[in-house]
Amino acid sequence: MVAIEIEQKILEQVRKLDPAQQQQVLDFAQRLAQPKGEAFGEIFQHARDIAFPKEDLDEIKRLIEEDEERIDWDDWDNSPSLSS
Repeated sequence: MVAIEIEQKILEQVRKLDPAQQQQVLDFAQRLAQPKGEAFGEIFQHARDIAFPKEDLDEIKRLIEEDEERIDWDDWDNSPSLSS
């Protein structure tokens, strides 16, 4: 399927949704577009400012990355909203 066809099909489906559902789609698309690890980079920078041992931070980062690979993206709409 050509990219334009995909965009058109996405728009067709999004237009059928109510505003709250459209916001969920937008939030999800923004998360998908975010470079992997971007949010964690800031967290680790702050953690280094607290002077945790580097080995501990590396282990935490490794565990987070492992868990991120196991995220069920098909179940994203069942996750709790951050705004509630």
